[in-house]
Amino acid sequence: MPPHVIISGVTSCQNRGVEALVRCIIEGLGTFGSWRATVLTQTPEQDAALLALPEAECVADPFVVSRSLRTAPPEPEHRLAARRERLIASADLVVTTGGDLHTADYGVSTKYLAAPVAAHNHNVPVAMLAHSIGPFSDPAEAEAWCATAQHCAVLTIRETISRRYVVNDLALSDKLVTLAADPAFLLAAAPPEHADGLLTEIGVPPGCPYVCLAPSKGIAALRGLSERQHMSALMSLISCLVSRWRLPILLLPHVHDTRPHNDDRRLVADLAQNVAHPLVRAVPGALNAAQYKAITARSVLTVAERMHAAIAALSSGVPTVTIGYSQKFLGILSDAYGDTIPLDQVHLGVESFITDDKTAARIGDGIDLEPLRSALANRGALIRTRARSNFARVADTLGAHA
Repeated sequence: MPPHVIISGVTSCQNRGVEALVRCIIEGLGTFGSWRATVLTQTPEQDAALLALPEAECVADPFVVSRSLRTAPPEPEHRLAARRERLIASADLVVTTGGDLHTADYGVSTKYLAAPVAAHNHNVPVAMLAHSIGPFSDPAEAEAWCATAQHCAVLTIRETISRRYVVNDLALSDKLVTLAADPAFLLAAAPPEHADGLLTEIGVPPGCPYVCLAPSKGIAALRGLSERQHMSALMSLISCLVSRWRLPILLLPHVHDTRPHNDDRRLVADLAQNVAHPLVRAVPGALNAAQYKAITARSVLTVAERMHAAIAALSSGVPTVTIGYSQKFLGILSDAYGDTIPLDQVHLGVESFITDDKTAARIGDGIDLEPLRSALANRGALIRTRARSNFARVADTLGAHA
């Protein structure tokens, strides 16, 4: 029977970035042999339908239970405990993903350590794959993460800034921590003919250049900022992009959350309605990560408040600017572009984006695409090699534990 891999740290593939992570992990493991995968998620039925991977089963996460995402009736604790025990007992490996769960941004780090801790207690190897880590504001969270990380059979970090923090500030052994890249850099875009059809439906003829904008409905509330000001800043940005590029501006809702406060489809629809310009188009439909990547990959420029929308563009060699709220943006952009591109040319903190009325014009007017495109072309092979190294490390580790 093929080895059984449990994938933990998944919230929901409603976030197409989470979908990209899970899909690329399962496919990446498959390049080194046959596997059975069980994905622990808050929305198992939706995720199973979206992923449509015969080798992967999606089940309700018994280690972390989200009251806001789960639609099924609550399970009693004894039943959750029994499911936890059965899952870990059946596992040959636990892969913990999540990208940036182990930071101070969301306040969820410690509870997402439950699955790897249980695995360690049952002598099941753990691969903590391609995370951004910290910086932690709570010493107890940092201590809990370090205690778990030290027992991992594989520990990869997806960008240089986080690796430096883990080694220099958290004092983990340099030999334990491998620099990799986000698995989503390996995501295959939907086929070209599929992309042609999607663009035609939006009203963009094949071969017509365009700009993509992937806004985040949740970003303002996450940082305690005004949603009204965020909306105003995005509208100013769109106006600047239209004025500067005179190209279609495609609005991509990368998160299809059932919770209104985090549903990008609502924000995209509001922006398209309020801007009311013929060049501004909301991208409709329940698209998956590969379809969004196919659209983003053909853009001349992508501006993203969602990290994995940015990764879809960066991995396609498309000049990309982010508006962000955490260290992960700086780390991933720094590694993708290298030393030749100053980070302040390609990244803005969301606070300055919302409060400084000059930032929209800076994005719209101040971008020289050719150096960005050249830097991404020079670094692309390296980043893809780092992304693939996640799975080579897992294969080596399972071989050692066989």
